[in-house]
Parts: sequence; structure tokens; C-alpha cells
Amino acid sequence: MINRRNNENSETKSFLNKTASKNTNKAFIQQASSTSPPTRISACNASTTSDEFVNIAKKERSLSLSTLLPRCSIPLLMSIFVNLILCVRLFTLPLVSRINNNAGMLSTDNRKPENDTGILSADDRKPNSFVFGHLHMAKTAGTEINGLLASRFESVCGNKGYSYDAYQFNKREEIRGGNHTVRERTGDLVNQFSRGHNRGKVPMGIMHEIGFEDCDYISLEDSWKQWSEISKTIETNIELHIPCREPINHLMSMCNNKHIKFNCTGNPDEEVGKCFNKLDRFNDALTRDVKLHLKCFNPIPIDPYIQYMGDRLQRKRKENRYIHRDTNRFRNKDKECIWKMPEIKRKVRDILVKNNRFFHFCDVCMGTEKELLLRNTT
Repeated sequence: MINRRNNENSETKSFLNKTASKNTNKAFIQQASSTSPPTRISACNASTTSDEFVNIAKKERSLSLSTLLPRCSIPLLMSIFVNLILCVRLFTLPLVSRINNNAGMLSTDNRKPENDTGILSADDRKPNSFVFGHLHMAKTAGTEINGLLASRFESVCGNKGYSYDAYQFNKREEIRGGNHTVRERTGDLVNQFSRGHNRGKVPMGIMHEIGFEDCDYISLEDSWKQWSEISKTIETNIELHIPCREPINHLMSMCNNKHIKFNCTGNPDEEVGKCFNKLDRFNDALTRDVKLHLKCFNPIPIDPYIQYMGDRLQRKRKENRYIHRDTNRFRNKDKECIWKMPEIKRKVRDILVKNNRFFHFCDVCMGTEKELLLRNTT
């Protein structure tokens, strides 16, 4: 009898609990849909993420998501914001890595700050698809150009010096006092065994013996035919730079080098011919060689050209001061009559441009897209 009463009591309690649960849910729904602030919103309190919020809303099918959203806006928005940040970070990490690995490719200007000479360091050098050539025409600052580049940059090969021994060569020149005569007696072993030559005045035969395979820059003060021979021995094309001085100044410098005083009252053609000096280093055949791409530039002053090549050649790990070598006597322009006679100056210029292929090439090339764009320096 007692057991039966206990069972009845148990069943009664179970029924009451279920009834209470339904009443509670009904009250909860009514409370959530009322305009007054709720005292208990299980979906908001129980959810810590947007996923949990949606799951609870699904369980409470009678509870509308649009009803809960205004009351849970702060935790829901915070949850969405955190998840959005995580997604952005996961997406951008590989991209940032690629940007860091390819900084040199993506940056608009990733060059290091220039030094006091305006020349870039070795790390900034871009690989070239061709070899640079320099046609060393007499009296166009060719010795200075070749010597400076060999002192500062790697893989420079020239009649007036190579990169690999330029350091010691300039050091010997410095010890001997700096400027020297045109004979350039440096006292090195080459000078002792090969009269008239040294490591700063390399004969063409020795240059061919060394080879041009490792040269980024080649400077020649020899016959134009040498360029065709060299182009056959290297795989890449040659961008050949032709120095083009102002023609009258160039002629007067050649006259000074040959110790000739230009006679303004004499026959202009004859006077011009007397001063010509090794102009056979240029020929129109160079323009027809498919492996040679000719460019012209103003070699004086030389700083803009040195800076231009500095952007394209590799800096030496250890360099020293280039020691200037005199190859010409002092020139006094005040004693040159041609500057005081405009009519003679015009005639001489016409003779140079019309009768000589080198001066004609420079006259046609300068001021066109074939002229190197050199930066102005102060």
C-alpha cells in the first residue's frame, strides 16, 4: 500500500515537472516577445559564439532569430568581428610572406641610398642581358673613364686597365706621386718586359689572351675591327657606347695632343687633316653588325657617365682612389684662334660632319633616342 502511494507520488511529481517546464518555456517565449526588458534570455546568456547562438535559436524553434538579434547585438557583433579578424590574418599571412620574399620585385624603388658619388652598391645591381662596350676615341676622356670604372667596379676590361689588378696599379701610381707623363712608367713587371706597356696600358694581344668571357664592360682604344672579333667570342650582344664631344673642341684637343697649332688663315681642309688622330677606331660597318647596338653620349664632363654605368655595374668589394694619368699637355683655349672667328668655326664644323664618318655619326645620333640619358651633376 505504501509502495503504491510512493509510485503515485512519483508519477505526480514527474507530471508536475513536465507541466512546469512547458509553462516556463511558454513564459520565456512570452517574455522574449514582450516589449519590456527580459529577466532571462537563455540564448544570449548561453551563447559565446555566433554558432552557439544559432544552435540555441534552432532548438527554441518557437523563438524567432529576428527577436533575439536586437537583444544580443553586442556579443554577436563582437564574435563576428573576432572571426573576421582571424580570417583576414589567415588570408594575408601567405601574401605578406610573398611580398617579403619578393620585395625587390614589388617595390617601386628598392635601391639603397646612394653614396657621395651617386653610385649604387653591388647589391643593387640588376643583371644585364648584354655586355657594355666603350669605343675609346682619342681625346674623349677615355683613359679616365676606363680607369675610374676599373677602380670602382667588377668585370671591367680595357686597354687602360682591368678591374682585377686596378687596386695595386693605382696604389703604385699613388706612391710615385700621382700624375704622370704620357709614357706612364709605373715600374710594374709588365712595363719591364714589354716596353711601352703596363697594367694600365694593356696591349690588344694580351687582352685577347685574357679573353672577354667574364667582362661586363669592355673599353678598347684600337681598330674598329676588334669589336667584330670580340662579338664572335661572347654569347651576348654588345651595347657599344660612342663618346661624342662637341666637334670643334674635340678637334682642338687633338691638335694640342699632336703639338699642332691650328692656322685659321690656312686651308681649312688641310688644317683639319693635320690634327686628325686615330679616327680609324670608328667605322660605319659597326652600325651594321647585328650583335652591336650603338649608343652615343657626351663624355665631358665624365661624372654623369660614371654614375650612369654605376647603376649597371657591380661595385668592387674593395676599391681605392683612382690616380689620374696625364695623356695630354696643358691646353690654353685663349690662344686658339678659331673661337674668335665664327665663320671659320662654322666651316670647320661642316668639314668635320660631312667628311668624317665618326663626326657624322655623332651629329646624327646626339639628341635622338640613341643618346644615353645621363643625369646632370653639379
